[in-house]
Amino acid sequence: MSAAYIHSPGPSPRIEAVDISSGDHTFGAGPVRALYVGGAGDLVIKARDNSGSVTLASVPAGRLIPVMVETVAMTGTTATSIVGLY
Repeated sequence: MSAAYIHSPGPSPRIEAVDISSGDHTFGAGPVRALYVGGAGDLVIKARDNSGSVTLASVPAGRLIPVMVETVAMTGTTATSIVGLY
């Protein structure tokens, strides 16, 4: 018998983290690859395609959101302890 293996590339390890604790935050080094939300709440983001702001409602605490984000807007964001991961 031979085993078939499918290579499924997962997300690579994060190499930099940015604390997003207050105020609107635009990522100068390019979009982050994911956001970590430490405290539950709503999260207002502008995705990489710049199509406008989107509200992610009721994000649970401890959630890792794998989305490329250009901007996190504090107006309307109630989630806390947000970290951007490159």
